[in-house]
Amino acid sequence: MSLKFSNQGGSDREIKGYDYLSPSADAEKYKASSDIKAATLPPKVDLRAFMTDVEDQKSLSSCTANAVAGAYEYLVKKYLSKRAFDVSRLFIYYNARLRAGNEIEDKGSHIQYAVDSLMKIGACKEETWPYDLKSVNKKPDENSYVVAADFKIETKKFVPIKLEAWKQSLAEGYPIVFGTALFSSFDSCTPNKGIVSMPSPDETGRKAHGLHAMLCVGYSDIDKMFIVRNSWGDKWGDKGYCYMPYEYLMSEKFNLGDCWIFGRTTPIPDADDSWINDKKSVVDGGRGYNRDNFQFYKDSDYGNFDIWQFVDVYDYDDEVTEEYDELEYEGEGEYDDILGVDGGDEESDEEEDEDEAEDGEEEEEDDDEGEDEEEDEEEEEEEDGEEEEEEEDDDEREDEEEEEDGEQEEDEEDDESDEEEEGEDEEESDEEESDDEEVKK
Repeated sequence: MSLKFSNQGGSDREIKGYDYLSPSADAEKYKASSDIKAATLPPKVDLRAFMTDVEDQKSLSSCTANAVAGAYEYLVKKYLSKRAFDVSRLFIYYNARLRAGNEIEDKGSHIQYAVDSLMKIGACKEETWPYDLKSVNKKPDENSYVVAADFKIETKKFVPIKLEAWKQSLAEGYPIVFGTALFSSFDSCTPNKGIVSMPSPDETGRKAHGLHAMLCVGYSDIDKMFIVRNSWGDKWGDKGYCYMPYEYLMSEKFNLGDCWIFGRTTPIPDADDSWINDKKSVVDGGRGYNRDNFQFYKDSDYGNFDIWQFVDVYDYDDEVTEEYDELEYEGEGEYDDILGVDGGDEESDEEEDEDEAEDGEEEEEDDDEGEDEEEDEEEEEEEDGEEEEEEEDDDEREDEEEEEDGEQEEDEEDDESDEEEEGEDEEESDEEESDDEEVKK
C-alpha cells in the first residue's frame, strides 16, 4: 500500500519506489575499526558539510536510486574535495532494475542491486545522463557506460539495527542507505522544523503506510535523533533533511534492516572532520526543540503490529542477465583517486597542472638519476677494464719471471755439464800421464 501526501516540498508525494531485498548470502556485516572501537564517540556527527545539494526525485519512484546517489556523491566530494559532481540518478535507477532482471518500469528498485551496479558498472555524471522524467525507462547510451567505468566502488556492508553500530559507522564517515516504513505522521515533518514524529499505535492499526529509502548522514545524542537526507528537494523538512528519533529507526517494527554502507577499500579520509563536541542541538539552527511536545513509543506500545505482514520480500539472486553482464567496461585508469571529473573548475585545473609539474620534476629527477647511474656504470666498467689490464700486466710479468727462471736453470745445467766435461778432461790427462810414466819405465 502506498501513502500519499499533498504539497510536500512543493509537490504532491506518494511513498513508493523502495522494495525490500533479503541480504545476499555473502553479505559482509559492518564491524567498527579498532580505532573507532577504542575512541570515545562524539556527542554529534554531521556529514552534511560534505553532501551535495539535496535533489528532488519528483514524480518518479526513484527514492532508492536517489538515496544511493546521495551517498555516492558524498564519497566523491569527500575524496576529491573541490572536484565534486552530481551523479546520474537515472543511470543508477535503470541499472538497479536491470540487475533485478525485471521488466524496466517505473515501479521502484532495491538498495543492494543499486549498490551492486555501482560495483560492477559504476556511475556516470548527471550531465552525461540527465534526470529527464521522459527517459526513466530508457537505456543509457554506450558513452554513459564507458564514462561510468572509471567511477566504481569496491566494497559494501550491511549495518545491523543497533544504535552503537549506526553511530560508529557514521563516525567512520560512512552514510547509511536504509529502507523504512512511514506513516501519515511523516506529513508533519516540515511544520515541525524537520522532526519526524513517531507513528502512534492508532496509525499503525489503520495499516496505511509506505516504504521509503533515505540516507542517514549523522546523529545527535543531544537530541536523540538521526540526521536523515530525503529526496524531495530542499523546500521539504529542514532544507531537504529531517530528524528521526533513535526510537524510530532502531525499532524493528519500522526499520526493515535493509541498511547499507559502501565505498572504497581505503578508509574515508579525515572522517573526524565531521565530529562535533559541542552541546548544541542540530534542530532549528541550534535552537533545539522541546522533547515534551512529542510522543515517543516503545515497541511494546504497538502490540501485535508487524510490518512484515505488508512487505513483499524479494530474495537476492546471484544470477544476472546477459544484457546486464555485458555492460561492464574496464576503466581507463584515468583517475588515481576514488573518483575523477573531466574538465573541472580553474582550481581543479591548477591542481592538475601542479600534479603534472610535479610529475615532470619527478621524471627529470628520474632521468638525472638514470644518467648518474649510467655514468657510474661507465666508471665502474673503466675501473674494471683498468683492473683487467693490470691483471694482464701482472700475468705478463709472471710469465717473464718464469722465463728468466727457466733460463737461469738452463745456465746452471750448462755450467754443470761444463764441470762434468772438465772433470772428464782431467781424468783423461791423468790417464795420459800415467801411460807416459809407464812408457818411460
